[in-house]
Amino acid sequence: MELAIIIYAISDCLMKYTVMPDYSLFQVIFIRDLVRVLPMLLVASLTPKGLIFYLKTHRVKTHTVRLVFSVLNTTFFLFAIQSTCLVNVYTMSYTTAIFTTISGYLFLKEKVDVRLWGAVTIGLVGVTIAMNPGSHYLDSRMGLFVALAGAFFASMNRICMRKLSTTEHSLTITIYPNLVTIILMMPFLPLFWRSVPVEQWPYFISIGVLLATAQYLIASALSLSDSSALAPLDYTSYAWVFALDFMMLGTTPTYQNLTGVSIIMLSGVYVYYRAKRQEKPSKPAL
Repeated sequence: MELAIIIYAISDCLMKYTVMPDYSLFQVIFIRDLVRVLPMLLVASLTPKGLIFYLKTHRVKTHTVRLVFSVLNTTFFLFAIQSTCLVNVYTMSYTTAIFTTISGYLFLKEKVDVRLWGAVTIGLVGVTIAMNPGSHYLDSRMGLFVALAGAFFASMNRICMRKLSTTEHSLTITIYPNLVTIILMMPFLPLFWRSVPVEQWPYFISIGVLLATAQYLIASALSLSDSSALAPLDYTSYAWVFALDFMMLGTTPTYQNLTGVSIIMLSGVYVYYRAKRQEKPSKPAL
């Protein structure tokens, strides 16, 4: 799991500093998802059931809603990476657990007790603190708000995935967002496409391969361990993006940024464990 987190951080760093300065967001998303989905389609095609099996679904409405949130999450997250430093983006992304709790209560009627609401409130206080770092560290305040919106869309995406996972195969859930994103980016390509020199294709291919590898490692980790036990490891990505930002830009977080992200992390960890505890069925009386 930790290896997957490191790979994700490296792929985001590659995107920000190698391809995003020279190409439009539409082109970056298109090539990124195209390179990432090709191995998935190949794996699905080589299975005994074949590719068509994994593309069939009877839950078109839920898939459609999920795809809207997935595309919005991807677009907002990558726009934020393009607009501000990685530490700022990842700080806001840690609020996904908080938004998932709120969304689960509103849309899935999940039980949320007073302690969970307290953790959510504290987490939002952390967001307020983190969104006011020193001006020398803030590349673009808009990037923070965009990343925060991306975290909300990610939480809605997770809610939809929860509903789909009860009947849909994991390959079906994974393939569709990439295919739809590729299709949605196509109308913009004639307007923003720039020819890619041969020497830059390795960057695009590396990003796609790294993302596909990270997704496989996460799936493998989830099959071997409980998701609630793995979830807090996601916060270790802060150390990696901090190191990458420092190497590329020489920037360091301010006291406010570190305080805010610490509060968000502690709130998120508590939300994960508290929600998992509520999922466990109570023991029958003897």
